Parts: sequence; structure tokens; C-alpha cells
Amino acid sequence: MEWLEFYGLFDSMISVINSQNGLDDIMKFAYLRTKLEDEPARLLAGLSVTSANFAVAIEMLKEEYEDLEAVIDIHYSELIAIPRAKNVMELKSNYHKIEGHLRCLDSLKMDTNHRIFVTIIKSKIPPQILATLNFRNDNQPWTVSSLKSSIKTYILAYREVIEIERITWNLSRKRCKKSMD
Repeated sequence: MEWLEFYGLFDSMISVINSQNGLDDIMKFAYLRTKLEDEPARLLAGLSVTSANFAVAIEMLKEEYEDLEAVIDIHYSELIAIPRAKNVMELKSNYHKIEGHLRCLDSLKMDTNHRIFVTIIKSKIPPQILATLNFRNDNQPWTVSSLKSSIKTYILAYREVIEIERITWNLSRKRCKKSMD
């Protein structure tokens, strides 16, 4: 399991476990142990399931895995590593990846409205699509929000065009078949 995946699961798991008001710490610890595998499970292997050890286990896991700087760095690195899309379908995939990383960075209290993110996002858009977006934006300065909104609108418009083409093609096929009968 990759670091970001584990961190996300760990964070969610701790939130779920702690929200279970009806469970005492022994039950929470027992539940936690059933959810851990591999290295995290081995980390807690020496702890017996007691009420006091639940807090110890959480602290041990946090010390080992809750390196917020590393998580932030990974999100930045993965954002930068997203390749430039070659077409609308790849743009849609990039949009979802970018949105996911920005939301995670937001939740980690990082300023995702900084101008550098506009530059990063623009670098993931095919040049012909970026030219269209810039034209539609009247070459005004982009914000992260306005750029994401324009990308999303472009993708939705493209999807509508594809759907209209599909419907038109099906109608034309039916007419052709009908005229052959």
C-alpha cells in the first residue's frame, strides 16, 4: 500500500473509531488491530489489548506514519508529475487528479489558491484546449477556481457534443436501415 493511500485510510480509520461513542477503548483497540496489516500491524504486535494501550497504539501509529510534511510533499510531487493531457479524456482524468490533490492540500491547511497552482494546472492542459480556454477567458489572469471551473465546463461541453454526435449517428443509421427495407 502506498504512503498516501495508507495515510488516508489511517486518518479515516482513526476518525471512525473515535466517533464510536458506544465503544470503550478496549473495543476500539480490538477493532483497530483487525484493520491493520503488514508493517502497521507488526508495529502494534507487542501491545496487549487494554484500554490504556489504545491511546499508546494511536500515538505509536501517529509517530510512525503521521508525517504531514511528507504527505504535503507527496501531493506537490504528484501534482507536478501529472503529464500534460493529449486529449479531452486525458484532461478529464488530469482534472480529477488535480482536484483530488488540491482538496487534500486544502484539508492539510495549505493555500491552494496560490498562483503557482495556476501554472501547474495550465501545464497539464493540451495546448489547443488551453488556447480555447484563454480565448474564452478573454486572456484575463486566471485564478485556480476560475481555471478549474473553465476546465470542468469545457469537459461537460465536450461530453454534450459527443452525446449529440452519438444520437445523430444512431438516427442516421436507423434512417438508412429503414430506407433499405
